[in-house]
Amino acid sequence: MNEQSASAGRGYLRVIVRKARETLPIEGAFVRIYSGEAGEGSVLLYSLRTNEDGITDTVQLTAPPAALSMKPGDPAPYGVYNITVQKDGYGTVENVGVPIFDGVISTQPVQLIPLSEFRTDGESELRIFETPTGENPLL
Repeated sequence: MNEQSASAGRGYLRVIVRKARETLPIEGAFVRIYSGEAGEGSVLLYSLRTNEDGITDTVQLTAPPAALSMKPGDPAPYGVYNITVQKDGYGTVENVGVPIFDGVISTQPVQLIPLSEFRTDGESELRIFETPTGENPLL
């Protein structure tokens, strides 16, 4: 569980993992939720597994108070988290900069792609990076 300050708000997150153009659930996918910048500055907050419906438990995360969304300017009225989803036989998906708002249950859909659709050269790893805007942060 992450640390909660007395003045911080609380948002919630659940991750839904699917395949086949988001039509079939993936049970047993390994989901990690991190705070901080992507990469070495990240702090692991939760390690979860998806259920038979491809859904994780809903977890609580720190977010700035909702009152901040009524005022323009900094800080942003949401917390930012990163999510990594892995399952044997599928490419790893990393969602970077997922926003979490105070008092809101956010749902993050993730589509895993079988390695067989991408790898014909015998390699066993594929990493897909996504941002809330759908842009690849590595480009």
